[in-house]
Amino acid sequence: MSFVDNHDVTRVASILTNKNHLPLIYALAFGMPGIPCVYYGSEWGAEGRKEDGDPALRPSFEKPEWNDLTEWISKLAEAKKQSKALQYGNFMSKVLTNGQCVFEREWEGGNVSTLRSMRQTVRFMQDLMPEQRKPPT
Repeated sequence: MSFVDNHDVTRVASILTNKNHLPLIYALAFGMPGIPCVYYGSEWGAEGRKEDGDPALRPSFEKPEWNDLTEWISKLAEAKKQSKALQYGNFMSKVLTNGQCVFEREWEGGNVSTLRSMRQTVRFMQDLMPEQRKPPT
């Protein structure tokens, strides 16, 4: 299992200085090997700091707060579910710099190439449905 936050650490939405990077971190989590686990509330961008104690990390939500991030994570989950390359594929890092991360997942002739950059460029190619190629704005 892989995750970007959980009940024991500060939520990722409280760590990132640019909230526009939330879709990127989830795209990485769903594109990398492993089974992505999204901690409840994080799919809405909920914040909470470890130093504020368990109540800050484990709040009670009265109702779902569906938003663009939730929609994006839902599409990523569907893409992972539909793509053998994302589920089982070999992982090959192509470029890794301070501003870019390019990797490829390959499985039995099918592949998914991904590009992540601090400029919000996210591309899923080949195995993914067209509506899943763009993060929310």
